Order: sequence, then structure tokens, then C-alpha cells
Amino acid sequence: NILTYVGGPSKSGSLRDIQIKRDGKIYQKFDLYKFMFEPEKQGDIFLNNNDYIYVPLQKNIVKISGEINKPGKYELLPGETLTNLLGFCGGFKPNAFKTVVQVKRYLENSTVILDFNLDSLKALGKQLELFNGDEVLIRTIPEPLKLFAWETTSLCKDPFLT
Repeated sequence: NILTYVGGPSKSGSLRDIQIKRDGKIYQKFDLYKFMFEPEKQGDIFLNNNDYIYVPLQKNIVKISGEINKPGKYELLPGETLTNLLGFCGGFKPNAFKTVVQVKRYLENSTVILDFNLDSLKALGKQLELFNGDEVLIRTIPEPLKLFAWETTSLCKDPFLT
């Protein structure tokens, strides 16, 4: 309630590592994502006199766009992967191409575009780790090839058909 009263964390403030400090030490940490997605599992935090709330800067921001339910920027904690990100953004839309995910990543003063086959990663038992600044694109299912309707008379004259 106090965070809401003061306008919440700033745009650059962490939503995943909110700290309650007491006597100069971290007394308790609070992850706002956990509260948003599993409010019944979060206990109440009570403040004492002279406690203060410290909101550090965000550390690992990943952007996701395309055929997902809630595109945007999300903060990931160490060890969280694409699977966690998909949970935060509400998962795939029905027309999402779920086989290949494209990641734009900044490496050593250059931009690289990486395509990851999710079926292959799953078969290997691997997870896609994301890094600060990554941009994930979930594409639309490719349109099927359109077949042209030929007249029956044309089919009979086509030398390639028997």
C-alpha cells in the first residue's frame, strides 16, 4: 500500500527486488511480479518505525513483441528464461508460430539476430536464457501456399498430369 501511495517505483526502478531494510540490513525482499501472478501465495509485509523501502534500479530488461497476449518490457531475475517471460506476458496468441523464436541481441558493439528452434531446445532439455537488452519476436504462423484452381479442361491438357 505504501508503494502505491507514493506512486510506485519509477520507470527505472526494479519491480522484482524491492527491499525492506531494518537496522541497516535487508529484512525482507518483495517481488511484485509474484504478487501480481500469485497473490494468494504472498504473505503480508508489516513495517516497523524506522524501516525503509529501497527500490534498486532494474537490471535485466527484456522486450517481447509479436503474437503474444501482453507485449512489453519485462524484468527477469537471474536464472529466468523464455518460459518465465512467456508466463509474464500471458503466453502465445492462437496464431503464434511457436516453433521458432527470434531474438535481437547486442554483442560486442554489434547487433545480431538469432533464431532459436524451441522444439530442438525442448528435445535437448535446454531453456533459452535471455540477457539484458534482448528483444524477443514471436512471429505469426506462415500462410499456407495458395493452390490455384484449374478448370477441368485445363487439367486434361496439362502434359505434367496423367
